[in-house]
Amino acid sequence: MSQNQLARRSGVDPAYVNRLERASANTESGPTRKVVVALWSTLVAESAESRDPLTVVDLDRLLAAAGMLPETVRQAGGWDAYLARIRGVLVNVYGDLEDAIRG
Repeated sequence: MSQNQLARRSGVDPAYVNRLERASANTESGPTRKVVVALWSTLVAESAESRDPLTVVDLDRLLAAAGMLPETVRQAGGWDAYLARIRGVLVNVYGDLEDAIRG
């Protein structure tokens, strides 16, 4: 799919998508979350029949690359809630984390 096709299918101005692609990593005015999700959704639809379809992990990577909170973290209620869930899983697997760290 061309950049122009991606933009049009996503409802995003093709010139804007071109500017995003050409922007350096240091550019302060990145895309909005809505634009990232729209582009990802279009790519998901296109990759549905492929051997390697896109997943929510790919969305998280795109959002993180754009300097935004990954979707899975947002759905968990933010970093504090997300990290608390991870800690809970680790405690279930390893027991007392402080003891596990001490070895």
